Amino acid sequence: MIDAARMILGPIIGGLTDTSVKLWARANKPSILYGWLATKRDLSDARIKGFGSLGGATGHSGVVALDRLKPDSKYYYALTLDRNSKPSRAAFHSFNTFPSQGTPKSFRFGFGSCFRPGRKNPGRVFKHIHDNEPDLAFMLFLGDQIYADEWNFNGIGRVATDLEDYRSVYSHSWSNIHFRSLLADTPVFMVPDDHEVDNDWRWRDLKYQHPTLPIYTTLLRWIKGRSKSERELTRARVHAAYQATWEHQIMHAPPLLRPITTLAYSFDYGKTAFFIMDTRTHRVSGKERRAMLDKGQWKELTEWIQAVKNTHPVKFIVTSVAFLSQLIGDPTNDRWSGWKEERDRLLYLMAAEGLSNVYF
Repeated sequence: MIDAARMILGPIIGGLTDTSVKLWARANKPSILYGWLATKRDLSDARIKGFGSLGGATGHSGVVALDRLKPDSKYYYALTLDRNSKPSRAAFHSFNTFPSQGTPKSFRFGFGSCFRPGRKNPGRVFKHIHDNEPDLAFMLFLGDQIYADEWNFNGIGRVATDLEDYRSVYSHSWSNIHFRSLLADTPVFMVPDDHEVDNDWRWRDLKYQHPTLPIYTTLLRWIKGRSKSERELTRARVHAAYQATWEHQIMHAPPLLRPITTLAYSFDYGKTAFFIMDTRTHRVSGKERRAMLDKGQWKELTEWIQAVKNTHPVKFIVTSVAFLSQLIGDPTNDRWSGWKEERDRLLYLMAAEGLSNVYF
């Protein structure tokens, strides 16, 4: 019996701007992903407007990138693996492009993080948002979109240790019907945090060769009888995790500010500016230095502040860890409060540049 090509994850509306969008999906085998687009509610003008390859190198994930869209306009779309048959009405979803850059317009967006599907009604928060907040301009997913290290909840029964493990965790978590339904109709911007790799992980050196885990994490896994590969974090495992992260979260994001070396990016909604920080890729806690951001991201953040401080009335700096929280329960100093010099540097930078109306 031949296993036909089928979509196993998605669709996701990513990288949305005033004139473009990236429509993402993942299939079970090598395929071509076709993007159908319509402007009429009856779908009478639905046509294939683009396609993308879903190959083995990306775990059969890919995007259909569409441009030349009209600002502040509603579009109906569908993704298929078959170009010869028009999708059914039920297969179509919709999105609204952003207003033209520089055009003031009020809007609402949602944000959240930490999706670890439980055993009882998992994903019900996504259903609530989908049912009650149909007019959100977009969602921000601020990290821990999977819990690769939580073997009781990640669908594979062990800590993810290689690329196929990480892909399998995404398959398990993101196949949740409520998750898929929300993101089929609501644009999303994502940034990973620690659990896409492992709990509270970081580098020990500035050359990014030696990752490490908290002692208590390693000890707990030893007590629980987990394997050596689950107790140790290697550079190869970090790279595997980031490959899966790129396939599922970054492929459909706006252009990265520094491709390959950082996951930071920025985007605008009208006259509102967003800077999405990468607080994990270059986090170092070692004898040489403690740093949350590398030199390149500090430069990019400074340039962004200088570019938007007088042109955008409202600014958002988006970070996957709490910026001002001083709450207890942070033994590894994972939040910004555990990296006081870095936090002070950012506060001084904003003050020196006269940045106002900025939110975290």
